[in-house]
Amino acid sequence: MRAKTQRAWMEVVTGRRRGVVAGALRLAYAAASAVYAGALWLRNGTFALGLRRRQRLSGPVIGVGNITLGGTGKSPMVEMLTRRLEARGLKVAVVSRGYGREISGVDDEAFAAGIRLAGGDRVERAREAFERHGADVVLLDDGFHDLRLRRDFDIVMVDASSPFGNGRLFPRGCLRETPRGLARADLIVISRADMLSSEELALLRAQLAGLSGGRPVAAAVHRPRAPRALHGPPAPESLAGRRILGFCGLGNPLGFESTLKKLHAKVGAFRAFPDHHAYSDMELDGLEAEGRELEVDALVTTAKDAARLRERPWSVPVWILDVDLELVQGASEIEAGLERICARTGRRIGAAQGHGSA
Repeated sequence: MRAKTQRAWMEVVTGRRRGVVAGALRLAYAAASAVYAGALWLRNGTFALGLRRRQRLSGPVIGVGNITLGGTGKSPMVEMLTRRLEARGLKVAVVSRGYGREISGVDDEAFAAGIRLAGGDRVERAREAFERHGADVVLLDDGFHDLRLRRDFDIVMVDASSPFGNGRLFPRGCLRETPRGLARADLIVISRADMLSSEELALLRAQLAGLSGGRPVAAAVHRPRAPRALHGPPAPESLAGRRILGFCGLGNPLGFESTLKKLHAKVGAFRAFPDHHAYSDMELDGLEAEGRELEVDALVTTAKDAARLRERPWSVPVWILDVDLELVQGASEIEAGLERICARTGRRIGAAQGHGSA
């Protein structure tokens, strides 16, 4: 969706927009959701009955996905897995749909690890990774819903702050499929688990295990690194006590805002944009002007957003906050899955040390 369309759609489906027109749109979305649900049922049925076969490629495939629209921590998980597999001596290719490049013109989910293949048919891209690039392992970024390809390890990310969106299927809501689809996963990972109390986290884990037919459920948190400067003098070691203006274009901007506050930054303002947003000069001018008015030490954003920022003579410092993904529960499930991947490649190399960066 385009930025304005996405904002308008979200206001309607969440009920923030009132009135006759909004009500009519919600009814239309509900009807479309019923059609969408029927299409999902037919598609899944053709694979379940063997009318369509899932292809197996020459090497192991890992899938990382979600059942909701918006940010659930897929990209940090993909990067963490890529680095852990590379630490085991494997050549990893990450295959993605390239959605960010379609919207903003850049692959804002790329990182400095693995081979990156974006856009086009994902099955063909995965085959190309093995046959042309000599990959040992293919990692499908956002591939949970592509049933054409067999995976050796399927991970589904669920955001602790909004596990099932508004509980309705797209386009009436944020669910890409019903939570029963979690039964196809090998592992469910709750991201941003530190946003819940221990009791709330235990309840969500039990709920997810029940919905998925007993699939294992892990939990992860985002561990911010020291900020780094995109523009201006070197950034400080910590945001604590620094007056900032935060902004991002993520599927779940509340997660980034929460991170900034937990770092004890003085958040003078926070501006959220649609996922993969292509920032215009006018929007960047506005952020700079607001930053100057608030007398902030810096504008702070994510690495994903920094990839989409235009080159310009910034009038205020701009800092980037990278994060590492850390598994706080169920880390052994990830390690067991990676060991199975290594075994299929014919290698069994000692587990990577540390948590891996994301």
